[in-house]
Amino acid sequence: MHGRRWIFPVFMTGWRNNGLNVDDLFRCSRHDESQPIVQELQKHWNNERQKKSSKFWRALVMAFGKYYIPPLTLLILGECVCRICQPLLLGIVIDHFNKVENRTFKQACMAAGGTPCAHTYFCSSWTIGCDSSCREHWKRSSTLRPLFRKPVINTGNIHLFV
Repeated sequence: MHGRRWIFPVFMTGWRNNGLNVDDLFRCSRHDESQPIVQELQKHWNNERQKKSSKFWRALVMAFGKYYIPPLTLLILGECVCRICQPLLLGIVIDHFNKVENRTFKQACMAAGGTPCAHTYFCSSWTIGCDSSCREHWKRSSTLRPLFRKPVINTGNIHLFV
């Protein structure tokens, strides 16, 4: 709901004026503008072209990889830590009730409380991590999509950027 709140006034303006002009639209955030994103990619691509074997994917990683590290860290922690902790904690609770190992009631209660906490962290890390990485992807892909549609140099089947 929060993400759609801004668009309703735009729809109403377009409906009242029988169409929208550029002046009717909101200005995007300075962080979402395409000029700094393209300049950053251009800088890394120029550095990459100076190498003996230049690869465009390396320029992309150098330019935009830093934006994906925080969400990927959350996702990796959620997968590696929480997916392992939940069954182990649940095993402690089961061991207490089956009297398999010498587990105290306090240990079983702590493990029982830790299981939903691990699940909550897992769900929130997935939500935040996926949302952040998707937002970065949408921002970068919408800016860079025109670069991939028009080749600068056409050498048969291979398109090169200069």
